[in-house]
Amino acid sequence: MSPAPVPLNPDELSALAHARKLHAQGMVPEAGAAYFRLLEAHPEDPDLHFSMGQLALMANKADHAEFHFRRALAAAPGMAQGWGCLGVAMDLLGQPADALESFRKGVQLDPEDAGLRVKLAIALRHLSRLDEALVEVDRVLQSHPDHPDALIQRGEMLKEQGRWSESDEAFRMAVQRNPGHPHARYQWACVQLSQGLFKDGWAGYEARLMGAVNPAFSLADRAPNWDGRLRPGTSLMIRLEQGLGDTLQFIRYLPRLLEADMELVIQRPLSSQNPVLPLLLGQDWSLSIVGPSEDPGPVSYQANLLSLPHLTGLGPESMARPPYLKAPERYRQKWKRRLDSLPGMKVGVVWQGNKLHPNDGSRSVDPVQFSRLLGIDGIRFISLQKDRSAPPLADAQGRMSDWMEEAEDLADTAAIIDGLDAVVSVDTSVAHLAGALGKPVYLLLPHSAEWRWLRTGERTPWYPGHRLLRQSRPGDWEGVVTDLERHLRDWAASQPS
Repeated sequence: MSPAPVPLNPDELSALAHARKLHAQGMVPEAGAAYFRLLEAHPEDPDLHFSMGQLALMANKADHAEFHFRRALAAAPGMAQGWGCLGVAMDLLGQPADALESFRKGVQLDPEDAGLRVKLAIALRHLSRLDEALVEVDRVLQSHPDHPDALIQRGEMLKEQGRWSESDEAFRMAVQRNPGHPHARYQWACVQLSQGLFKDGWAGYEARLMGAVNPAFSLADRAPNWDGRLRPGTSLMIRLEQGLGDTLQFIRYLPRLLEADMELVIQRPLSSQNPVLPLLLGQDWSLSIVGPSEDPGPVSYQANLLSLPHLTGLGPESMARPPYLKAPERYRQKWKRRLDSLPGMKVGVVWQGNKLHPNDGSRSVDPVQFSRLLGIDGIRFISLQKDRSAPPLADAQGRMSDWMEEAEDLADTAAIIDGLDAVVSVDTSVAHLAGALGKPVYLLLPHSAEWRWLRTGERTPWYPGHRLLRQSRPGDWEGVVTDLERHLRDWAASQPS
């Protein structure tokens, strides 16, 4: 049993108050240094470790957060919120079973904490135990009928079960009962976008900017917000945000702005967008890229990348058709000889997305099912699977090439795709990259696909070369892979020898 922590003296209590003030202001490095000085004198203090863990979560350092939360709980195992926060860290680390165990311990200690019970439901959802997860959110809603997170999670779970109308109603209730709640408004906007209601959907999608600031995407304000009018000579700083797929999908707006003789500066987040930067710099675009705290020089306005559809009122039909990106020439030459040496039609494949994505369990395909594609005559497959932790495909006949350990960034991946005839992908950034390069793409979608792919149909206005292959019911990849195999066999047979 750990000894009781030594109480902080008055000077240390003052230092702690200052550290918490820095923490509340989002000043992560400064708050971390202040907490660390206190921890040097009180290395077993559970509250200090708890605060350091919360700060690590803010900085997207889930492994550091796990360390501090475990230290806090070793000294104070009855800390319900500590177990809850440890569960969040384990979920971010891609360990949903450990997350579930932590949330259960938190709920056992504080059964009336609605937020903890919602987190328990989310962990069950991530383990595809949707019926149990719904029981937990319904238990919360019995005593807190307006609870926004419970309503939102109920909507997500019903959507994953293919119960669209019930899901829509849960999201509608969430925003109706909590009109000022940013995440409820954001989720309702996603419902509208998935139904093709773009004007209202893009307006509501701005709610994503109203929630808690994520330091990984915390970008310095440099100018007034842009009103969307295309004015020649206006300088505009565009802030990248969210995932690589989002950037690749909406970077198509930049050529339209450059055609209007606007001057563009791209502001990137800390590191999440680094893989796409060499690709952007390799385009024939007159722009510069600055870091989150770098001075971009004088700019007239600023705007977030995914706000451009709302601000301009321009949809995909008003943009240049793909390809709107190209593989930089020096990267193309790097891969050309290897690609040209391969026989047959060349098809790139991605069967698993980022496993840390909360919905990756439903959007990634079982490699056992995927492996049967490698038996199709006339096709040579090239892996575009960057995540090396993904289970490999069974390639007994040696029909797949894999060079992704040598691909340093998305410019390399773009150059490989440039030499292919088509791409097969689950819903991940490669599907957007191939679409932006104008390549035919067979996109494999879960039953509850993201809003950007709408709810029905085999085509998308964003990428005319995409063919969308959707699950007919939740979890049914067998049917999707069977359809894909038929398409690929017919396509290979139609090609000249």
